[in-house]
Amino acid sequence: MRLLRMVCLSATVISVVSAGAAFARSGVTYSLPNSAKFTLSVQSDLNDEIGLGKNHSYTQADASLFDIVIASAADAKDGQPFVVTTPDALILTFSVGKGSKTGDFWQILVNTIDVGKPLAVATYSPTKGANDAVKAPVFGFVVSTEANRNGYCSSQTGRATISALEFSCVTRPDGFAETHIKRLVMNFEVHCHGAQPGTRGQFSFNDAAASVSCDSIGDGGTPGDGGTPGDGGTPTPTPTPTPTPTGPTVILPDSVIAAPLTMANSSSSTVLFSTFIPSTVTGDVALSAVTDADDILASITPSVIKPGGAPDAVLTIRTTPTTRAGVHAVTITADDGTTPFSATVFVEVFCDPPFILGIDQPKSSTVALGRPAQLSVKASGSGPFTYQWFTGASGLSNFPLPGGTSANFTTSALNDTTSYWVRITNPCGSVNSQTATVNVSASAKPTGRR
Repeated sequence: MRLLRMVCLSATVISVVSAGAAFARSGVTYSLPNSAKFTLSVQSDLNDEIGLGKNHSYTQADASLFDIVIASAADAKDGQPFVVTTPDALILTFSVGKGSKTGDFWQILVNTIDVGKPLAVATYSPTKGANDAVKAPVFGFVVSTEANRNGYCSSQTGRATISALEFSCVTRPDGFAETHIKRLVMNFEVHCHGAQPGTRGQFSFNDAAASVSCDSIGDGGTPGDGGTPGDGGTPTPTPTPTPTPTGPTVILPDSVIAAPLTMANSSSSTVLFSTFIPSTVTGDVALSAVTDADDILASITPSVIKPGGAPDAVLTIRTTPTTRAGVHAVTITADDGTTPFSATVFVEVFCDPPFILGIDQPKSSTVALGRPAQLSVKASGSGPFTYQWFTGASGLSNFPLPGGTSANFTTSALNDTTSYWVRITNPCGSVNSQTATVNVSASAKPTGRR
């Protein structure tokens, strides 16, 4: 076995690999290099057992531990222990140790061991169960967060679509070549025990380190010559090239992948993205967008694109007055009729509960007998706001006033001293004003007269 360093892999994930013994025959394990960046964006449906209805978004800045395992069922060639020429198993494991996400743990596994083929751009199905002998490409997904410590299901359905996959070699400090992931883009959808609620997301990985040909650096030397790196020994083979994608691929801007869009209520935002359409696609590609909230609207222009190239399209996202604060997911789907591809744009809606500064509270006043009073309030926080005026002491909502639904309110003609207050509401909460008392005086000068 040529695993360089063992990582802490949960027993549940190892059991997903039905050819576990073969998996351990050769491979390389390494930690996330400084040259690599990744994003993991996840949306979970309500009542989903894996994600518990929550959305998650991570980058390399969140990871306190990140291990990558690249393995093959075939033995590595003698003298080249760090190069995997035909990778057929990939495990990505990372833990989060920073900020509010501390304690989250994620693990993704894809392997083609049982079908005897290397990993490639393709769609993979999850395992039927931990103990099933699945003779098909396998996708396994494990999540553990502060809210869910048992995010692995022994029976998963769904799919994982790898739309970009590239391996390369880098130079180790000892001069040997070592296989690394250069690029990986994968969308997934997982349903626990076949349930309708599911977890969906996208994983994007890119390593900007300068890659080299695997046969241009040390290979351990020809067996029997002492194994001197870079001495002209047996050339190290280059990892198997990755096939061209067979379906459309949504390409999001780096800025959108790296961080959620920030929006307020009743606002709009646009995202310019591209859709790569390989030559194998000959028909039109339909573009659509769905959101995880009824009060967030999304549309794409144009909604249909022609085959060929990587045409641009615009995603328009609109929030409404009732959109609640938090992270929401907008999923773009490109469908050529045979191979749909999805990518997720995360939107973080900021909303501060309303509050009233002291100088902006409704003020008490005195009016002449039989005259109305003018009351006003100024709200702070995230608009838009709704207003409701009441009579009585602040907090007593028994007597709402018809027509008292704006920041300014004109009372009816008053014959008696009356108290008023207003409640201001936005999607994040509400606040009650202080009580304003309007006194009635027979000797007071009527408003508007000298």
